[in-house]
Amino acid sequence: MRYLYLLAVLILVSCSSENEKNNKSPETKIVSRFDYPDVLDLHGFPENKQADSLQLFFDLGAWYGFSLPGLNDTAHFGAFAGPFLLDQYKSRWLMKFPVKISLCNHSSPQRCNYSNVKIISFPGILSQEFTNDNFSVKLDLIYVSPSTSLLRTIVKNNSDLSGSFSLSLESEFFPNDQIEVSTRDNELIYKKDKDIISIIPGKSYNLKTFKNEKYFTGVSSELVTLNSHESYKSFSYISVYNENDSIDRSFLKEVPEWLMDKNNKRWNRYLENIFDAISQTDEQYCKIAVKCLQTLVSSWRVARGALKHEGLFPSYSYTGFHGFWAWDSWKHAVALAIFEPGVAKNQVRAMFDYQDSSGMIVDCVFPDTLQEKINRRNTKPPLAAWSVWKIYERTGDKEFLLEMFPKLLKYHKWWYQYRDHDKNGICEFGSCDGSRIAAAWESGMDNAVRFDSAQIVKNENGGYSLDQESVDLNTFLWIEKKFLRKIAIVTGITVPELLADEGNKIRNTFYDQTMGYFFDYNPQKKNHVKIFGPEGWLPLWARLALPQQAEKVKEIMMSEKHFMTYFPLPTLSVSHKMFDPFNGYWRGPVWIDQVYFGIAGLKNYGFVNEANKIKKLVFENLEKQKNKPLYENYHPANGKGLNARNFSWTAAHLLMILWEE
Repeated sequence: MRYLYLLAVLILVSCSSENEKNNKSPETKIVSRFDYPDVLDLHGFPENKQADSLQLFFDLGAWYGFSLPGLNDTAHFGAFAGPFLLDQYKSRWLMKFPVKISLCNHSSPQRCNYSNVKIISFPGILSQEFTNDNFSVKLDLIYVSPSTSLLRTIVKNNSDLSGSFSLSLESEFFPNDQIEVSTRDNELIYKKDKDIISIIPGKSYNLKTFKNEKYFTGVSSELVTLNSHESYKSFSYISVYNENDSIDRSFLKEVPEWLMDKNNKRWNRYLENIFDAISQTDEQYCKIAVKCLQTLVSSWRVARGALKHEGLFPSYSYTGFHGFWAWDSWKHAVALAIFEPGVAKNQVRAMFDYQDSSGMIVDCVFPDTLQEKINRRNTKPPLAAWSVWKIYERTGDKEFLLEMFPKLLKYHKWWYQYRDHDKNGICEFGSCDGSRIAAAWESGMDNAVRFDSAQIVKNENGGYSLDQESVDLNTFLWIEKKFLRKIAIVTGITVPELLADEGNKIRNTFYDQTMGYFFDYNPQKKNHVKIFGPEGWLPLWARLALPQQAEKVKEIMMSEKHFMTYFPLPTLSVSHKMFDPFNGYWRGPVWIDQVYFGIAGLKNYGFVNEANKIKKLVFENLEKQKNKPLYENYHPANGKGLNARNFSWTAAHLLMILWEE
């Protein structure tokens, strides 16, 4: 194993006694991120460069992340694992750790043994604390930009006598890595292929690199002496970038402690905005809300390659999700609007960057289109106007409405031009190339049982449709008309005739009086596709159902024969022979977006007790999972998380449930 050692006495940046007084009024309720330790378990070190099972710390749209050592991992105390670089289909650890800080005895280079170890993550910061007989060491790692992190080291003399110490700083790579090591001014530069890791340990260092059998790199060192109970601070910067990138060095002009304070205020503002939005005082709900916040921020990526605006991955934990999807983006943006409205707007823009001349929005786009082409075969369910309106509700930004309205209207028209086979004003999911699988993907419910017998048919104006009209699609289009009308009124635009309310037509098409539920409809066979799925309660979310219809749908939702499971509201009735939660994807697992639509729909019609019962069961199950990640979906029989970890729309919709719309 190869090591890079940086033996240093870090320059005294500031010394201060820590006799700080708390001037806050005891009556004032202050939101602090430090009230939420280890909401997600971010501990663990990689065993190899491809290890992808760890939970990671990201912020500010960075494409690289870190993790903490475990409490029993004494060999890595003082180190931060990373950086883990996200790279579509070859995500990897660039190093085992870029920085490990150790306290050294003043009379020898041997590192001191630590006791009273605390290794904790808080929202937006990784922290480690250690003590020995005389000194305590505190390490805090934050992000100051998408490409740079800041490590603060605080050493305090806890004894009644003055004492001296030095600090060592070292880096470790994986076996057989070929790393170029160089220095530039006060900067250490590690390069592997085109990836660069830069470490600036502080000013006034006399860096000297040399190589022996252990690839040893050293810097000059000197002793630091502290009086009794005096403290010492030093700051190091870690940057990760590609040799073709331009890196922003403006952080070097800032006072490091100001950057730490700025980070703290930003995260506390996030928490305040989240808690204000959900109006919750129940600690159970607050902790899950914090987990949602951290999950969303961890999925945030700045623009790169074909991703022309920043936005959120569905999950950083699964390489197949390292891109932006249309349906996911609309949902992410609604939640982002609570605490980062600028990112919310850019998430929407990122998909409209790929609106074609006909008005269609592509299904998904990836940063490297040579590795993964943009999927133009299908789009995703239309919720863009909902997303834009929700952003406006949070921001009051009419300019954003004016920017988006013509694009939204063009997208809305596209559905009726290219996905209405018989031109009756009721649309179908479909595809652009005639592929049956892409038509099902367009629904967002990729392998839902209701599509098993559907056939693909060619449309006169181009494109293809399934031979069944879908209740969810037309419900989404109906509510999109509502939001487009609102946008037009607010911005002073004449409301187009296309946006007229056709609720009666949708109710008459999809509601089955005998079954008391909304189903897809096959116009050729003139019958409903009688599969009980979550699409049937979407008209309640949209306030499209009549009261008597909502009553019947509610009864089915609350029935143990259908959807009232241990973890409630699965994507297929438990009574169906194809119900298979573990292997089914959309054939049984619980997806939280559909749970949100169900809870909100019930509340829309006054079924508050039923909605709260479902909500309570969902959050009780999530609470049992403690600091485990949020999953893509859940097993309805036991609440086990399924498929991708750290799933963004799960986080987004849990926050929406807590809004209690």
